[in-house]
Amino acid sequence: MTMTTLEEAIRQKYLYEDEVEDPEACIIFAPRRHGDNLPSTIVINNCTIEKLGNWHRIRDLCSGIRELDLAQNQILDLKEVFCLLKGTSRLTFLNLSCNDLSHLKSVPDDLACLSSLRRLVLNSTYIAWDVVKEFLHKMPHLEELYLCLNNYLKVELHPCDVFSNVKLVHLSGNPIASWDEVMKIGRSFPSLEALIMVDCEIESLAYEKSIVKMFTHLSTLNLNNNKLSKWDDIDKLTAFPVLQDIRVLGLPLYDDFTEHERRQLLIGRLPNVVRLNGSHISDNEREDAERAFIRRYMDKEVKPQRYFDLEAKHGKLDPLVEVDLAPQMEVTVMLHYGEQRSVRSIHLKQTVAEFKSSLQDFTGLPPARMKVYYVDNGFAPFLAPEVMRFNAKKLYSYCVRDGDEFIIDEK
Repeated sequence: MTMTTLEEAIRQKYLYEDEVEDPEACIIFAPRRHGDNLPSTIVINNCTIEKLGNWHRIRDLCSGIRELDLAQNQILDLKEVFCLLKGTSRLTFLNLSCNDLSHLKSVPDDLACLSSLRRLVLNSTYIAWDVVKEFLHKMPHLEELYLCLNNYLKVELHPCDVFSNVKLVHLSGNPIASWDEVMKIGRSFPSLEALIMVDCEIESLAYEKSIVKMFTHLSTLNLNNNKLSKWDDIDKLTAFPVLQDIRVLGLPLYDDFTEHERRQLLIGRLPNVVRLNGSHISDNEREDAERAFIRRYMDKEVKPQRYFDLEAKHGKLDPLVEVDLAPQMEVTVMLHYGEQRSVRSIHLKQTVAEFKSSLQDFTGLPPARMKVYYVDNGFAPFLAPEVMRFNAKKLYSYCVRDGDEFIIDEK
């Protein structure tokens, strides 16, 4: 496929140009503009871009943009991108996802400080941590960093690597297994407010005191689809000083519980969380969950510490009375056939056809010659007897109760 320059792609998508004759050229359909008046957000994805094009023209074109998305291209030399960044003093967002940057060893020494950039997306670039750190040093006001799907096993940040402005870090889809690696994130980003680590390999959390020290501002945490298998790890989440919004779906420790039970157990263990798995926790839901938590553990020999905290809050509770709501499957009814009467116990799981067969000894009629009526004694003054027409229908579907009656006639 023919390589497209950034200049060509921008002109095709956003500016009036002559028709493109090359059948393999990148063609993007979008509203066009007159002159060189570009929008503040430029999105050029999947266009096999490798080069910028004419530097002077591209600098003039992009001087006013605020967001630049170059995901899914073939950018190999970041010098090209950095040349562009020099001329975009208003740029706040840069997305280089799905460009293979694994070969990079460093950023150009002459790269100016990119003080305007607030969000940097490097998902699926396989960029080395050393290069990430150089980026961060050149971007002193960066607030959001996206490093998903980069196959990181470790977080290669050292105690001297501190970036105080970063508030959100996405590390989803990396096979990071040790919580010690996650602690490095807290240490290097002391102002961190949100940490997203979906589809990682985290198996357990660290000791609570280290969490308090490293994550003093973290209010949002997403650990969906990790490998936490012990409720003790959920208890450790209470050590985050200001954590209020948490997502912990898809964990192995839920295997033996229903969705409702899981949510109640989580709410019972997490007193300071106000949003759980995307849903707000109301005061009534919290009280119900905490009471259910007490009752779940009240008869167990080993109780978590949270049980005693909640018992001190709600007092000692009585066990819930067990009510059997299962439908009655055997009832006593009255049978009528002409002048004959009979009181019998019948099973309600049988079909109408089976019921008719059981009446042969009482009526002397074959089932095919029977016409059976059901009389609901609770509504007898208001409803006529119901003809039981459907042989495959189960008796319990008629809501038969003790004392009801059946009338059998000959067809």
